[in-house]
Amino acid sequence: MSEKKIRRFHGEEISYIEFIKLAKDLENDGLNLYIGTDSQEFCDTVTVVTCIAFYKPGIPKSSIFYFKDRIDRKSVPNLKSRMTMEAFQSVQIAMEMGEVYSGEIEVHLDIGYSEKRSKTFMFRKELEQLVESQ
Repeated sequence: MSEKKIRRFHGEEISYIEFIKLAKDLENDGLNLYIGTDSQEFCDTVTVVTCIAFYKPGIPKSSIFYFKDRIDRKSVPNLKSRMTMEAFQSVQIAMEMGEVYSGEIEVHLDIGYSEKRSKTFMFRKELEQLVESQ
């Protein structure tokens, strides 16, 4: 993650060192850490965005950071491979953050809850197990 362009919610780029300092400050304030990744196909590329959010109900402070990657669409040729890539990216970032953040970390999977309405529902159990096994 240290080589990525980390941005605040409104797009301001910050250094990895500054991000880690802010993360430690937010942990000291009692905030939990939530990590999730989403992707969108555009022609021959897939834009992948990972969100790192610090939040806790009842505490009037929160912070959101993100970083963006663009990958070749051929590297994730179908929906299952995209969902798996998103889950792996979130888990990888959670593991990296676990080295500097000792608070609660939750990984969010971008998977639908309705078997009838969601194309991604069929991957739910497999990806939940992937996250839980880490």
